[in-house]
This record gives sequence, C-alpha cells and structure tokens, in this order.
Amino acid sequence: MTIIFKSVCRFAVFAAVAALLSGCVSELISARQQALDLPLQITIRVLDENGQPIPDTVALAIQPLNVGEKLFCINFYGGSCATFWNMHVFKGEVGPDGEETFPIKYATSLTVQVALPCSDPKGNRRYFTRHIKWSDLSTQRVFIMDGDWDPAKGYYVGSLPCSTTTPPLRGWDDYY
Repeated sequence: MTIIFKSVCRFAVFAAVAALLSGCVSELISARQQALDLPLQITIRVLDENGQPIPDTVALAIQPLNVGEKLFCINFYGGSCATFWNMHVFKGEVGPDGEETFPIKYATSLTVQVALPCSDPKGNRRYFTRHIKWSDLSTQRVFIMDGDWDPAKGYYVGSLPCSTTTPPLRGWDDYY
C-alpha cells in the first residue's frame, strides 16, 4: 500500500511541476511578444555576390499562422496537430535599389522568397529563400538576401527554368 501511495504522490508532484512550468513558459512567451510593438517594419536587401543591389527582382514574404487544431489527429514522432495558414505579408516588386520595407503584424516566423530577373527565356531563374525565426525578427530589422547557401541558418538558393521575362512564379499567380 505504501508503494502505491508513494507512486501516486510522485506522479502528483511531477504533474504539478509540469503544469507550473508549462504555464510559466507560455507567460514568458506572451510577455516577450507583448514587449515588441507590432507591427514591425522589416527590410530586405537583395544583393549580388559583390554586395551590389539587384534590380528588377520580386519578393514574396509569408508568415504561417496557427489557426486551430485538426480533428481526430494522432501525432507520431513529435508531429503536430496544428493547422497553419500562410499569410502573405508582402508580394510584389522590390525597389530599384534592391531594398523593400514592409510591416509584419504577427508574432511568428517569416519566410521570404526572392526571384531574380530572367532575361533569357531558355535560361534559369535563381530564387533566394530565407526562413527567419521569430527570435531573429525580435532583434534584427534588416535581412540580406544573397546567394548564400546555408541550411543551418535557413538560407537556400534554387533555380527553375524561365518561361517569360516577367516571372510567372509558382504560388504568386494572383500578382502577375
């Protein structure tokens, strides 16, 4: 009987500590989000290998928003039952100086994709992609988009065939 009682007491203590810690963590996160004045003004700079601005580029900035939970969801291997909706924060041409500033309104991460100009219809168009964590957004306001490839930092470079001189980009159909 005492072994069962001790086990129940240990379980109750562990459950109370876990509940306390989860509440503290969520309070810290919400306090950090409230400490930042939203919307934030974020600037992207599109640069070539020499650090010069690249004109005639287009950009797409997306923030994933958690809009709810899936019904009848069983998550395996650390998966999530959350449902996300991609909020388009900015979609359009980057300024001729290779710089664009836009506001973000939500305290979530940000994904920025930049398509470089394509003058040869038979060539390939380069794409720069950068995944920016919320912790980086809370400390930094200017982000450089260049040809760096570093998956550990969320920098990716890709290319797809050009079909026209103005980019009919996948997922950006309503802009062009």
